[in-house]
Amino acid sequence: MDYFSSFSLTQHPTISVLLNFSFLVLIILGGALLGSNLRRGKIYLSDTAETKNLKILSSHSIGIGSAFICLPFIASFLHLNYESIMLPIKDKSASVFIEQMFMLISLSGIASYLGYGLLDNIANKVLQSEVKVLNEENKENKHDIGSLQEENKELKQRDLEFRIDLLYMKAKDAVEAAQRFSQKIPLTHEDELAAQKKYEDSIGFINDGLKLIDKKSNYKMYDKFLVLKAFVLKRVNDVKGALEIIKELIKKDNSNPILIYNLACYMLICKEYADIKEIKDLITKALTVATKDRSHETLQKKLIEKVLSKIDSDIKDLFNDAELEHIRTLIKN
Repeated sequence: MDYFSSFSLTQHPTISVLLNFSFLVLIILGGALLGSNLRRGKIYLSDTAETKNLKILSSHSIGIGSAFICLPFIASFLHLNYESIMLPIKDKSASVFIEQMFMLISLSGIASYLGYGLLDNIANKVLQSEVKVLNEENKENKHDIGSLQEENKELKQRDLEFRIDLLYMKAKDAVEAAQRFSQKIPLTHEDELAAQKKYEDSIGFINDGLKLIDKKSNYKMYDKFLVLKAFVLKRVNDVKGALEIIKELIKKDNSNPILIYNLACYMLICKEYADIKEIKDLITKALTVATKDRSHETLQKKLIEKVLSKIDSDIKDLFNDAELEHIRTLIKN
């Protein structure tokens, strides 16, 4: 008897186990391929020839993996009898072997089909979760960008307001310096030149500020600059220019006593009136008009003092004593 005739699987259990394991793996592979084809077959109908091969390989790999992962779990509650499909068959019933073999193939295909779907859904959920996280991050980033843009806008606005305020302060300082030079006693030619230079500097600061101000949204500051500009233009003998500014300003604030008074004075100097009574009426109105602005009330009191004391050189001889007494009566009432 030669070696091969005396060889028996029952005498070599390790070899028997390996052969049966390999045999079952092949059967499971076959079932897994069927399941993966069934799962993904309809999608491949719309694929191009270039992408189809790659997708088939990917689908089979996932299906086979799913089968090996899910089959033991499925077989545990469907009671697959592994003993009936072990080699050699010997006296086992061929019908039982075939029945269990088909069941193994079927379970492998089902495991591949369901497992592929399960993993596919898990992948989709993971992808959706990642997309959701990215969307949330994008929303946060957009919110952060929007906040930064708004903050940057506010900083620019504050910087602009600071520059405007600084220019107004510089213009006022230049006017005050010019007044100090022009009020010196005795007044020298150098003092007059210095005062003229300070007034010109003030106009430069005012013009720079007017360029920065939005006269629609910040009209109060814009008008504030214009009032100061009219004051300076009068001091540099451009009364005509000052009068034009006052005419524009008084259209928006016809109850402002300072504007009314300056309008009368500038019209008198430029001789833009038909009757002197027009000038007198404007000054009287400036001294008696009701105003709700406290700063206007304070300045109005100073104007009353100037007129009644005849200390304003522009209108020093405009009113006689009777007219001044009439103004006093109107003020008291």
